[in-house]
Amino acid sequence: MTSDSQTIVGMDTSAPTTGNNDPQEQTAPTPKLFEIRPSQGKGLGIFAVRNLERGTRLLAEAPLIIVTAQGVRSPEGFRTAILTEFLKLNAEQQGAFWKLAASPKRLSEAKEFISMLPSVNDDHWSTEAKASSERPVSPFAPLSRDEQSKIIAIGRTNIFGLDGTLDGVCNEASRFNHSCTPNADYTWNPALKKLTVHTVRKISAGDEITLTYVPVLESRAARRDALEPYGFECDCDVCTADARLWMLSDERRQKIYDIMQSFMHWKAMSKEDEDITEPTLDQKRLLEEAVDLVEYERLEGKTLGIIYFLSFKEGHGDELHLQHLLEAQQMYQGDDHPDTQKTKKELSEIEHPFHHITD
Repeated sequence: MTSDSQTIVGMDTSAPTTGNNDPQEQTAPTPKLFEIRPSQGKGLGIFAVRNLERGTRLLAEAPLIIVTAQGVRSPEGFRTAILTEFLKLNAEQQGAFWKLAASPKRLSEAKEFISMLPSVNDDHWSTEAKASSERPVSPFAPLSRDEQSKIIAIGRTNIFGLDGTLDGVCNEASRFNHSCTPNADYTWNPALKKLTVHTVRKISAGDEITLTYVPVLESRAARRDALEPYGFECDCDVCTADARLWMLSDERRQKIYDIMQSFMHWKAMSKEDEDITEPTLDQKRLLEEAVDLVEYERLEGKTLGIIYFLSFKEGHGDELHLQHLLEAQQMYQGDDHPDTQKTKKELSEIEHPFHHITD
């Protein structure tokens, strides 16, 4: 989400997801894929300007700011990290950051926190240090209280979890609005050091392209609670359906979650027991059920990829299973993601078991 009102056109300048190693072709701009314009009741949003196939890479973006996930868990940790990184940005980057939205709740929380600090210029100094003319100046002295509050709120509103250890704030990626049935998904590509966004379903020209801000397998009530800090209620088809329908959706999503948990348990057991190499018939049936439920709930993307990944023992995947995993990874991560490349290698070794042997 952003607080800006202009229309911005997005062009795909990233490597194609089908895999093309020609550097000139990888950097050649392709026709525009989306534009940023007002979305009714949501501020700005991202809309397709032409029909998009499943697995289309919409963008590959280096975050404006990257912070360590562990270091930002406390309010003071987040403040220190986000302000430190903000002050490293150049004027153009800071200008882009200021245009991102700050939800009213996040802004109120930030202002309350900042108000408890002794001063903008002497945040943590002792009484003796404050009395000294030689006391050090806060590294955030260039920023007023209001500016600090706004930066913190923008960061909280727009931060993406990247790889479990890093969080980041992006410019264009922050313009995607939320849906509990998103038609796009994002992932962190460590090889590119960029956040990528791919379509996970076919999208028609003029349709809004959405991501999810919250865990999609949670119940409708839990998702609404998680969205509350953003300052809106989801109006996707699932959340606005009759109670009977969204309750059924909750049951299906819970079933997907339960199946994933059973696969996680099996995968952990298989690592400890060399005799466990293949899923049982019941697990194979559960895999089929989970895939059907994911497609019914329109949760293609990460969820589908995780299900395929959890449901086989690494080094013992059959060709069909690895092919399904590869297709899912190519769809939501792209062909150049290290995980996708790893799966391609495993599949190649099954298809051509003696290919690596030379005379």
